Amino acid sequence: MTVRNSVIFALGILLLAAATRFATSRGAPFEAEIARRAMNVFLGGFFIVTGNAIPKTLKPLSARCDPARVQSFQRLAGWTWVLTGLGFSLAWVFLPLGPANSVSMVILFAGMLLVLEELFRLLRSQRRETR
Repeated sequence: MTVRNSVIFALGILLLAAATRFATSRGAPFEAEIARRAMNVFLGGFFIVTGNAIPKTLKPLSARCDPARVQSFQRLAGWTWVLTGLGFSLAWVFLPLGPANSVSMVILFAGMLLVLEELFRLLRSQRRETR
């Protein structure tokens, strides 16, 4: 993901927050819950777009590691992040507010831990090969 895309997503989140706040102040029938859900669904979309971009952007590891293993890691990380974003968004769409918060955080941390575990495996295999 480019810096431009990241800035666009950040502006989107800020604009969504400002728009819901403005609409609420003008008497629109928005509830805080709807605004919170919309923000988190948008954030899940950011995770999906980021996951889609991961296999195309993580190139520095290939200088130190086997390129086939790096490509495998990048694909796994990308798919994990896409599915994490999808689960994150779906939790905010379908679950009650309290469980949505807990479930979305569990999904997010599980995705991060899976990617970190695979990264450590990749780096550990590289150390074994250089010995």
